[in-house]
Amino acid sequence: MLFNISHVIDNKYKIIDWIGEGGYGEVYKIQDLISKDFKALKCLLPQFVEEHPELADLFDKEAKIAMQVDNKNVVKIFSIENTVYRDNQVKFLTMEYAVDGDLDKYLKRQETYLSKEELFEWIKQLLLGLKAINKKLIHRDIKPKNILIFGNILKISDFGLSKFIEESTRTKTFKGMGTPLYMAPEFWENLDTTISVDQYSMGIVFYVLATLKHPFLPIPS
Repeated sequence: MLFNISHVIDNKYKIIDWIGEGGYGEVYKIQDLISKDFKALKCLLPQFVEEHPELADLFDKEAKIAMQVDNKNVVKIFSIENTVYRDNQVKFLTMEYAVDGDLDKYLKRQETYLSKEELFEWIKQLLLGLKAINKKLIHRDIKPKNILIFGNILKISDFGLSKFIEESTRTKTFKGMGTPLYMAPEFWENLDTTISVDQYSMGIVFYVLATLKHPFLPIPS
């Protein structure tokens, strides 16, 4: 854990709790000391930036990409900032805080199927969010862990692998990144990606929502 609980960043944000980690960063619950609102803070861990300097540019791009999408079913990014902590430069972004966590954790706790009405409502919300994203971007990492829950509202988050649509025909996926169980065949064959890879991944999410199991698990021996 990079930041200590109760640490105050630049007299603006107080660390309330550690939410989790993934890839090259960590996520915290924070309180904005000016607005008094609770938000989430996602930071890039300094040790990984030292090993892979290009991560800082990717992190910046994630925030700038996400800020271009304005939709109630897409997580809102408020700011991208830098601070110094224990003599390390730390890059972070602030975004909406999901009180109810992510869809992956929800599904692991769920013991009964969603009602037809609930299922159709959540599918509709995710389609609206994905439609807004795909007007400009290819997300490329749609999965339950990247879908956050705000009461009865689902919001797509984490644009770390996103690419502008106009770049997609000349840009391949990053090797070693992505989530195999939700990745479209184009990734495995290192082909050019289009919005169809998001549609494929979202289709698997819908299957899991409806059945509480993954279509390709367990893997036959």
